[in-house]
Amino acid sequence: MKSYDALQKEHEKVRQEIIDSLEFLMGSISTKGPKRPGLNLTFKINQVTRTRHIRKELEPRVTEMTAKWRRLL
Repeated sequence: MKSYDALQKEHEKVRQEIIDSLEFLMGSISTKGPKRPGLNLTFKINQVTRTRHIRKELEPRVTEMTAKWRRLL
């Protein structure tokens, strides 16, 4: 039988994993094309494809958040 402290640590670890997984973006990152620098986030809402520009300073965060989404699948 596990001790109370061991159960408490395990509970905290699982809780933190859940919290870390809550910030995600559904979609994929793509380039705008060979002649246009920049990135887009592409996703679907109600069977309609939407595309949003990703600002350069947000690129690392958006990449991380879409990676979390792929891990959740």
